[in-house]
Amino acid sequence: MPSHISAEARQSVHDAIRDGLWQLDLRPTCSMVASPPEELHGGVRNPLAVFGECGDKACTLCRLREGFETVRSEVVDSCVDRILKKAKDASGDGLIYCSLGCGLLHSDWQILDRLVYSECVNIAQVWLIDVAFDPDLIMSTDFDPEDSVRANAAKDMFASRFGQ
Repeated sequence: MPSHISAEARQSVHDAIRDGLWQLDLRPTCSMVASPPEELHGGVRNPLAVFGECGDKACTLCRLREGFETVRSEVVDSCVDRILKKAKDASGDGLIYCSLGCGLLHSDWQILDRLVYSECVNIAQVWLIDVAFDPDLIMSTDFDPEDSVRANAAKDMFASRFGQ
């Protein structure tokens, strides 16, 4: 498992978000994936650039689709609000977070980052389930095998962010 992301890298990411520099866009190599910036302030490599989300403008959850720019943020806000309501009733052992069909983990990262670093919610376990994490399974779908490589890189980065 990769090492945890440094506090400095975490702060650079939060600074980019605060300053409006965290814009997802389509990269030439991944036309159906909306990805965070590859570089942060001063040309610093973004450790979370491997994350992504659906970039298909026909998708109703695509933030790149005209008129839907806030849809993903609204979903994240709704998830965080609902989880916080349940967290009040949770035991001291922490919550178990599970995401099905999580793909390149951008939304899951946003949710857990807020829960852990802004709301101080104790997360005991994280379960991520997606066909893209298994190169053998992805071959039986219409996905490109490279999707599995990127999905696993995102999963490893996610683990370095929230793993033990």
